[in-house]
Amino acid sequence: MSDTSPLSGLAIVGYLGLLEQLYGQVLIPSGVWHELQRGGEDDPRITDVLGLDWIEVRQPTNQQLVNVLQTERPLVEENQRRSRWHWK
Repeated sequence: MSDTSPLSGLAIVGYLGLLEQLYGQVLIPSGVWHELQRGGEDDPRITDVLGLDWIEVRQPTNQQLVNVLQTERPLVEENQRRSRWHWK
């Protein structure tokens, strides 16, 4: 998982267990782990994610793919914003 939003959102609404049921184990990079730590300052349910044994911190092994995804993410987010505006 490369973004904290699904983890934090599911933790806040009490459905984090769905990820374990669906996937068994969730891998996150250290950057996501640190974001969850900071998010826990606002809501302790987010920090609880860090103590789950089925969530494991691992570094990506394909740095080239990481770079591509980081480059494309702003483009995807901009397209999503435009789509929402168009349909409103």
